Amino acid sequence: MFSPILSILLILSKCRAVHRVLASWRLNSRLVFHGISGDSPAMEIVFTVTQENDGGYVAECLSHDIFTQGNTWEELRANVREAVSAYFFDQPKPAAVRLHLVRDELLAGA
Repeated sequence: MFSPILSILLILSKCRAVHRVLASWRLNSRLVFHGISGDSPAMEIVFTVTQENDGGYVAECLSHDIFTQGNTWEELRANVREAVSAYFFDQPKPAAVRLHLVRDELLAGA
C-alpha cells in the first residue's frame, strides 16, 4: 500500500518518471524526498542506474529530463555531476543527487 502522498502523485500524473519513483519506493524504502519544489534548498534528485550488457552504466533522472552514461561507475558519477550541473546552470542546484542502482534478474523456474 502506498502512502497518501504517493497515491496522489500516481493519480495526478501518468508520466513514466512518477511510476518509476513508485516502483523504486516499493523496492527501496530508504528513498527520501527532501522537497517537491525545485526552489527548495534541500532538494534531492534521484537517478535510476542500470548496468548494460556490455558492462557500462546508464543513469536516468526520475524527476527531470537528465540522462547520461559511463563505462565505469566512477565515469558515470562524474558524468552525472556534469549533466546535473549543465541542466541546472541557471537555476538553484540540488543539494544532493542519489544514484539508485537497479538490478533486474529473472529466476527461471522459481
